[in-house]
Amino acid sequence: MLGIAHPTRGWLVNKCCRICWNTRYWREPTGEAAKLEKGDSYCRTYGFGHEEWLFNFSWLQPGPEGTTGQYRYGFLQPIGKYREAYEGKTFDVLLYTLAPDARRMGVGIIRKLYVPPYDELKAAHAYMRSMGWLAEMRREANRLGADPAGLKASADAVINVRFRHTDVEFFEPWSVLPRDHVVYRNGHYQPFNWNGAVPSSAISEPSQTDGKKRSEDDRTRAPTDGSVYSPRHVKLQNALYDHLCSRFGKNAVHYERDFIDLQLHRGRSITLFEIKIAPTAKSCIRQAIGQLLEYDLYPDRKRNSRLIVVGDGQPTSNDFAYLEHLRGQFRIPIFYHRWNWDRGLLEGDL
Repeated sequence: MLGIAHPTRGWLVNKCCRICWNTRYWREPTGEAAKLEKGDSYCRTYGFGHEEWLFNFSWLQPGPEGTTGQYRYGFLQPIGKYREAYEGKTFDVLLYTLAPDARRMGVGIIRKLYVPPYDELKAAHAYMRSMGWLAEMRREANRLGADPAGLKASADAVINVRFRHTDVEFFEPWSVLPRDHVVYRNGHYQPFNWNGAVPSSAISEPSQTDGKKRSEDDRTRAPTDGSVYSPRHVKLQNALYDHLCSRFGKNAVHYERDFIDLQLHRGRSITLFEIKIAPTAKSCIRQAIGQLLEYDLYPDRKRNSRLIVVGDGQPTSNDFAYLEHLRGQFRIPIFYHRWNWDRGLLEGDL
């Protein structure tokens, strides 16, 4: 695959682009990259990277006149270095990050990513300001003790790409890119040409600690802990609460009762909702299942509740097969429903 045509401005060879290390799925800054990176990188200098909000899909907005649907405007540093050369181009991007042990990890692909002209970025930037998103970005940077000065720069210094959230494919698990991959040529935020080959999650390398005990010092690890609680969680929780209240009435919906995100009571039927902020349905299910079982069964009770994991990741046929197996083999009434930010509703029947 060489590139994807754009209806008016032609095509470009697909790219590999580095994004900074982030264990909250690039929905908010974590400050980790500033500690891991060396030299005078932007993350090292300012304490965060603008791409750390790349996949905050609660920040969707209309595109320019002539487009339909909602878009995410975000930032990729490798694109920013050559924005004017890429302006008006559409292509696929393989995203990778540098792990703490310096391995290159493929984290996902954005299909049909578009580099808008400056006037479009300026209008999108103004929309972000009007919605309070830029102010929220500055507050989150301040909470890390980072310098948010860069967020007050021109529009193209804050956002430089747009894409549909449905055109994002996350790898689960992340793929370890082989040592002969083009992205090992240097450790800078440099765009590399990409031949379109999708890395396999089966690629493996010898463990960095094979035959040795791990250090007992604190380490930054890939996202596995389901206890991370962020403003994104609250936004989805509030949106889902309003949605359920509009459908079933406020008296039927309970918010944070018994520490459960949301409960829906209809007659003798109880539905428990556990919300997770993760890029894939598989990740959401993994993080939520223990909590839902505890809510329903601990210590020795059986509520006979319907258990629903809620996230904004698109479920796959394997995800549905797994849940069907849990329901059939172990009689666990667990389901996954996707929150659709575009339409402001929960997909699937309750």
